[in-house]
Amino acid sequence: MASKVVVVSGGVIGSAVAYFLRAADPNVQVTVIKRDPTYARSLSALSALSAASIRQQFSTPLSVRMSLFGIEFLRSIGERLEVNGARPSIDLHEGGYLFLATPAGAPTLAENHALQRSLGADACKVHAARFVIARLDARTRRPPDHREKCRVKEG
Repeated sequence: MASKVVVVSGGVIGSAVAYFLRAADPNVQVTVIKRDPTYARSLSALSALSAASIRQQFSTPLSVRMSLFGIEFLRSIGERLEVNGARPSIDLHEGGYLFLATPAGAPTLAENHALQRSLGADACKVHAARFVIARLDARTRRPPDHREKCRVKEG
């Protein structure tokens, strides 16, 4: 006999619970109850509709790994959640972060960077502030798209 589960609220957590229950056991019957079954504009869809960022720059291996898992899940959400040929799109736009440190904090920043890189995070270390300023997009005054790899020597 298949298990039956009802998840009340289809926000990020409720939807994740439903998804991973089915991924772990395809025989479980999961029903998600939410006000907007299309997920288009409901309050519980705000996390997908927001301009929130997903960073990978943490100081513990577990936090870095969880973030890497999360961003990979979001990058492949269309394939993962495809139903009868219909692929959802969350219009994911990946940005970046700039972490600055004083001379006293630089060793901690370097240690965190080494950890992040060792775990596969897409993080660049830049030593000169003038390089960062020069790299701002002239039109938007923002850093360039994160997918453009750093052109500075790691060190």
